[in-house]
Amino acid sequence: MAKEKQQLTQKSVEEGDIKNVIINSNKDGSADVTGVVNSISVFESILDPTVRVTFSFVDTGHGEKKLPITDYLPIVGTENVNIKLEDGLAQKLDLTLYVNEVLPKLDDTQKNVTTLKLVSKEFFANENGKTRVVSRFDGKISDHINKILTDPTYINTDKKLDIETTQNRYNCWGRNFKPFAFTTWIQSKGVPNDAQGSAGFFLWETTEDKGTYKFKSVDALMEQEAKKKYIFNNIADEGGKNISPGYDGQLLEYDSDSNINVKRKLEIGTYKTRTILFNPFNCKYEIIKPTVGEGKKKMDPKLAAKELPKFNDEIDTEYTRTLYMLVDTGTLPTGDTQQQIEKSREQNDKPQDTLSQSKMRYNQMFTVKKSITVSGDFSLHAGDAIFIDTPEISDKPTQEINKQIGGLYIIVDLCHFVTSSPPGCRTRLNIVRDSYGRKQ
Repeated sequence: MAKEKQQLTQKSVEEGDIKNVIINSNKDGSADVTGVVNSISVFESILDPTVRVTFSFVDTGHGEKKLPITDYLPIVGTENVNIKLEDGLAQKLDLTLYVNEVLPKLDDTQKNVTTLKLVSKEFFANENGKTRVVSRFDGKISDHINKILTDPTYINTDKKLDIETTQNRYNCWGRNFKPFAFTTWIQSKGVPNDAQGSAGFFLWETTEDKGTYKFKSVDALMEQEAKKKYIFNNIADEGGKNISPGYDGQLLEYDSDSNINVKRKLEIGTYKTRTILFNPFNCKYEIIKPTVGEGKKKMDPKLAAKELPKFNDEIDTEYTRTLYMLVDTGTLPTGDTQQQIEKSREQNDKPQDTLSQSKMRYNQMFTVKKSITVSGDFSLHAGDAIFIDTPEISDKPTQEINKQIGGLYIIVDLCHFVTSSPPGCRTRLNIVRDSYGRKQ
């Protein structure tokens, strides 16, 4: 194993290879465009339920017919495209995606330039009018997500599922939503199994194992172990041969996007949001003030870094946003008629435990934002945690690690960019975390 790793690091980790790109017609035939594709971009995001791929090809006449592909193999959308890629560490991506957009860039008498944008098959299943969610769902929210993804009535995926179990139950009906609109609506109500967990989940797809759907809480993302560790410095890594000890790689590019707008944070209730509840059965009026680490409803999120920002005590911000909600009492109780009557005054959804928490948690997640580029690495996926270190800015003879910026970050979006001429592979990451200060 050590010998294999040594051989891999001797090869430039910034190399890449487009092994195969085959477009299959919706009628007959196929076209191997591998040789005329100069670059491919593969996108993942925890905010997107489908993997996306974009590539362009230049065509001056292809195959035995010596005609442009778009002439003898009309591309009208939904075509099956098989893609095989390899990064500099010999890690492979094997994807089957479908054409969603056809964008002619240039069309003259000598050549055609066409851009194709691809999505997963499940993307189109979501658009099928027959898949509108109109049925009733009883039980845990994680079970609802599982059913939407696997039931033949809805998305009907055969891809691997990685679903975190929720502790709370919620009976509901589909509201005639599209499947992914339904999951987006309901994921904010999910509470992790951890008794101290904060509400808020994400559902997204990655390229892992030819396609994997993940359903994870914000807390679970923030308390992960780092998959890779990177450092940003002025030392050239020489294609992966001169990586600093203790790190998996070096940052090729590093950009900070942590603009601070306190007014905006107050408006969206990032840290202090109250909920006003009204129960129409007994006319009870209740004000819930969940704040982070204090107040009537204490919220103790799992933090990726050391601490949340501390604001000036002179600024009075008892609460900065108010949400209004009717208590969901007696809605869709389970059981036979008699059991439903007995449960008619039981509360179904519990907004006092989820409504403010999830909105605050989602907003806190993007407190610190960075964009980085590393050598191509197909083992990285949206939702993974990575660890980065940057040097402090000082005039000391030896620079220390910046303990305020460095630490654990979560990958929100990524793009694997592979080129054929010259061979290259880089991975661009948008990373975030909810707090400041390196824990270790």
